[in-house]
Amino acid sequence: MKKIFLFFSHRLNDIQEKELMEKWAIDRYIYLPNCLQYKWSNIDPHILEIDISPFTGWIEANSNSEDIFLVQGDFGATFKLVTFLKLKGNTVIYSTTERVCCESPDNNDGVKITHRYKHIQFREY
Repeated sequence: MKKIFLFFSHRLNDIQEKELMEKWAIDRYIYLPNCLQYKWSNIDPHILEIDISPFTGWIEANSNSEDIFLVQGDFGATFKLVTFLKLKGNTVIYSTTERVCCESPDNNDGVKITHRYKHIQFREY
């Protein structure tokens, strides 16, 4: 069995955990420490150069080449981290989703539109 490091903004749902166990042989989920989770979820859109060294340093200290990484977030930070991990030989995945649109009348003679994202599968970068 393997462990997975989770670089994304929310917790796994039951469907995602089941797929990770069955398809990817994951038995241990490693969420980021709170300080790194905050940084990952709040990449400053006003800066030009994204520093991923806090993440890569933590990865170097806590993982090995057998580990899998789920990486989703800011496009630039994601690109840099995925590149770093692939060069190290790690498997890196992301979640694919299906957007479900629902329309319903609202109280003002209009239409209320909501979107729900449904997890479909994990896919390797």
